[in-house]
Amino acid sequence: MKQNCIFLHATFGEPPLIWRRLAKEGRAITVPQYELSSERLAPAAALVVGMHADQRFLAGCRTMLEAWLERGRTLVINGHIAHPMLPELGRFVPPQGTGIAALRLTRLRDHPVFEGVPVPALQTRRGVMGFYGRGHNPMPANGRALHGIGPDAMPVDWVYERPQGGRLFVHGGNDLWGSCEDRALNDRLLAQLVTWAVGVDTQQQGAAA
Repeated sequence: MKQNCIFLHATFGEPPLIWRRLAKEGRAITVPQYELSSERLAPAAALVVGMHADQRFLAGCRTMLEAWLERGRTLVINGHIAHPMLPELGRFVPPQGTGIAALRLTRLRDHPVFEGVPVPALQTRRGVMGFYGRGHNPMPANGRALHGIGPDAMPVDWVYERPQGGRLFVHGGNDLWGSCEDRALNDRLLAQLVTWAVGVDTQQQGAAA
């Protein structure tokens, strides 16, 4: 039986409390990033990569990640991509403007991960904009943008069904589970992210994203 989800732990000390709670519930496990291997990945339905991950290391794992994805798995990536770990990923693009307009968030498509999480809760923390995202990771052709940022609604959140198999969920900002000022909304976001990531991993890539 597949484990529900792996969180790639990339910082010193314990994993974030929100992930420790999920692990206690049996919904996720944490794996130190440099212990990632094909054996650790094999039983997992989903892998979640946070903003502090060593992208150079992950780029060196490309063959392993591609083989795992092609078995119908889901990879979730947070942060600014500087060292693409897959061929369909591109380097982070900073915002093209300044001021509030460059940081304004727009919901472009409903998605189960964001159900019950209103845009204003993502837009600001303590009255300040920009925590959610400042720029975007380029989306492949045929990707589906979920949130846009700035006047041109550049895709800060997107999902992509790989023709070779597997799915990507990419968030071009700080770790998604710390986006909201309201802890209950952060808990909801992460729970829905994990549920979505593991929920249809055995279906064909034509399944709804």
